[in-house]
Amino acid sequence: MTAEVTVRAKTALLLLLLIAASTLAERELEAVRTSAPPQIDGRLTDIVWEAAKPSSSFIYRGIGLPWPAGEQTVVRVLYDDEALYFALACYETRPEAIVSDMLRHDDPLWLDDSISILLDTFDDGRSGYWFIVNAQGSRYDAVFSQDGTYIDEEWDGNWRAAARVEEDRWVAEIAIPWRAIHYVDPADGLGIEFWRNEIPNDESSVWANYAGTLFQAAGFGRLGGIDDLDTPVTLNITPYLTAERRWNDVEEGILYNDPTLYEEGVWDDFNGGVDLDFRPFGAMSLAATWNPDFAHIESDLNEINLSRDELYLNEKRPFFREGKSLFELPLQLFYSRRIAEIDYAGKLYGKLGGLRYYVTDVEGRVFEKAEYTTYRGDYWKEALRANVAALRLTHDIFDTSTVGLTVVNKYQRERFEVEYGPFGPTEFNLVEDTFNDTILGADFSMATDYDLLAVGQFAYQINEKNEVEDFAWYLDGEWEDPNWTLGFSAQQVRPDFDAEMGYLPYSDLDTLGGEVYGEYLWSIWNDWLETTYLGGYYYHYQENDGGPLAYQGWGGYGGADLAAGLSLSGSYWQAYETEEYFEDERWSFENLFYSGTLGYGLDRWSNASFSYIGGRYYGYDLHYWELAAALAPFSGLTLEGTVEYERLIGEDEYYSMAGDHWFVSAGLSAKFTDTLWLRLFGQRNTLR
Repeated sequence: MTAEVTVRAKTALLLLLLIAASTLAERELEAVRTSAPPQIDGRLTDIVWEAAKPSSSFIYRGIGLPWPAGEQTVVRVLYDDEALYFALACYETRPEAIVSDMLRHDDPLWLDDSISILLDTFDDGRSGYWFIVNAQGSRYDAVFSQDGTYIDEEWDGNWRAAARVEEDRWVAEIAIPWRAIHYVDPADGLGIEFWRNEIPNDESSVWANYAGTLFQAAGFGRLGGIDDLDTPVTLNITPYLTAERRWNDVEEGILYNDPTLYEEGVWDDFNGGVDLDFRPFGAMSLAATWNPDFAHIESDLNEINLSRDELYLNEKRPFFREGKSLFELPLQLFYSRRIAEIDYAGKLYGKLGGLRYYVTDVEGRVFEKAEYTTYRGDYWKEALRANVAALRLTHDIFDTSTVGLTVVNKYQRERFEVEYGPFGPTEFNLVEDTFNDTILGADFSMATDYDLLAVGQFAYQINEKNEVEDFAWYLDGEWEDPNWTLGFSAQQVRPDFDAEMGYLPYSDLDTLGGEVYGEYLWSIWNDWLETTYLGGYYYHYQENDGGPLAYQGWGGYGGADLAAGLSLSGSYWQAYETEEYFEDERWSFENLFYSGTLGYGLDRWSNASFSYIGGRYYGYDLHYWELAAALAPFSGLTLEGTVEYERLIGEDEYYSMAGDHWFVSAGLSAKFTDTLWLRLFGQRNTLR
């Protein structure tokens, strides 16, 4: 009798899971029109929320079964012609254990108690917007494409949020204006997903796509009910005026060949400009700028570079951010950070049917690509007058695949003429020298129902200055499930291919080769061990003539997330590399790195990590240590600091990098209200 009851219970449970799975596969949420917008204050007391239709039944994320989350979440959606409004009630049996330490915009809020909204506003099943709010109302936003293969964290939208902790839950209110996002007709429905990170019980739950990856937009639920939207045409005009004084600006003096700038030591500048953003309808924007002001943009932070490649810098300037994720490809043919200053520029971007488009034209000063790069990634470069035009088109095919076209042209108007003395360059003169550098590219991205993703790209360059034409190609494939990740990549960059407006690592130039890699993840979740992972890779690249080895290497890595906030990771990497510096001289290096990191979340308001890297670095013995810590003594204040120390032991005839190098940074963030905060940051280092 007991066995029969057990069988019946198991059968009932199986049927329940099957019914739940079939129901959750097509989850829908209806937005309700409101005549009065709710007040975004973190309190769900506005009477308008009573008309909204609630939805709950969040599921554990990552276990592959529709098992109800232990701590449930209730979501409601309202809308009007101005914005989408979200009410999110995150129930919690231990509200005193809620963690909300992150203060700054775009901090990693998924490390706190937080709720995410992922919106597939183009309804293409492969891209969208990502909004996060933690339990004290801090915000994070980004755009993602190709199911999260590319995530642009530098995108910033004009949206509002507020949150507060109550007796048995914490709640958040969010308003996302229609003018802050691009979208197709919402009457046809939009893709939507919610992801909650719950810290006290270490739970991660989602609303719809429990079996897929977080950014797999094809598995999102549906947001319906928006059938009478009447959003107005919008035009934003932003003028500005600035006054600036610099002291001892030797760089400007050399650039403009004006000795008085650095002899007198003072340089004054008065400036002005205007930005324009025109939105004729939801899926299209036209932006223009004249002499834009970037004084409010946070400066790039100095970094110790442990590779020989140029450091990649994220784009922070508003004019370039919107839509630039379309150019995120393995061979990056348009790298907007090459544009140093803008005189005037315009761009048009959006989506029409299955076609996404982006076209821009910029007149200004563009960094000239150096003809060589040292192993520190440092190289001489200067900004020259040029016009840059870029076109990007992608078209959806099948359910989750795309094909794309890229055209980038730089029309340079001048160049530096260098005069050499017995000990090197003595004078740089600007002379007129016009030429075009043009890149034509085609690419595809193909995703299947079998957790397979393939990406391919081909690019052809025509450079009038060097009178060369050459090409490059890239291909990769990856298979991923909840535990395994397996993949390969292959590429060829021909000897004369080096996109002047793109970003190609120096180590990729004039190479042919590929890489294989794999990783396995265990989710254990016992008293002391939560997850652990192990991975490895091998790569091999030859120079294009098939002769000398360019570089090859292999390595492995592993790590574990332990109980009580402790994490451990380590890696080992060994590589061989040769490089021809002069026609009759070739240098060879054997590099070997081993590293380890210990991280510890001391309690709910502080964390720290210690890292070490050692080995052989291009003929030097390398020792590198990093200590990083963050403290939040009370809600609204965060202190953070980093100390890096590098020791290089050895001698060479060319780089002369031996010695001790220090890097110290410290920061303070204070949040006073939802819209007022203070950020202080300082750095000190001994790097060149």
